[in-house]
Amino acid sequence: MKNGFKLMLVLTFFLLLIGLYPNTGIAEKHHFSLPKVVIVTTGGTVAMKYDQASGGVVPALSGKDLIVAVPGLEKIANIETVEFCNIDSSQMTPQMWRNLSSKIQGILDRSDVRGVVVTHGTDSMAEAAFFLETTLESEKPVVFVGAMRSASGLSPDGPANI
Repeated sequence: MKNGFKLMLVLTFFLLLIGLYPNTGIAEKHHFSLPKVVIVTTGGTVAMKYDQASGGVVPALSGKDLIVAVPGLEKIANIETVEFCNIDSSQMTPQMWRNLSSKIQGILDRSDVRGVVVTHGTDSMAEAAFFLETTLESEKPVVFVGAMRSASGLSPDGPANI
């Protein structure tokens, strides 16, 4: 009986750690050893919604809005969001990429951060990724994600891409 109790205790603790034990809140509150990932938002289709006044999609979602759209994200990483800008990526400029590089370098220099995800529009994503590849000095991963369908579309692809 004693060994069975110990086994059940160990199993329950393991389930708590990986977040599968029902509704205790312990794993969610403490995020045992989950990596810290910073999501830096820049706008693009991934953050756009339909606007009746303009008749098209416009930047509308914050970084927090984006991560709320991804169920279970908090179980795989401790997420922090940084709002860099919220524009159509066709409006990105080399100056903005330089500022983005500086912002991300500061984030990567933090010891608590394991990596960065950049949400970016597809119009200039390749150029931004190339610029950061040539200017950042870190072994930590920087991943770009975007979307082809807006958040208010029939089947938004942004949450799955994040």
